[in-house]
Amino acid sequence: MIVIREELCPQTHACPTLPLCPVGAIFQEGFNVPTVDNEKCICCCKCANNQV
Repeated sequence: MIVIREELCPQTHACPTLPLCPVGAIFQEGFNVPTVDNEKCICCCKCANNQV
C-alpha cells in the first residue's frame, strides 16, 4: 500500500508521479495532495522510486 505524506508534498504543482503510474492509481485535484486508489495499485513502486 502506498501512502502519501502530506507534509512532504509541496502542493504547488501537478504531481510528477501521475504519469509514472502504469495503472492510473494516483489522482490529484488541482494542486492538492494526490491520493492513491489502493484497489488499483499494483505496488510496482514506480511512484515511490521517482527522483524529482
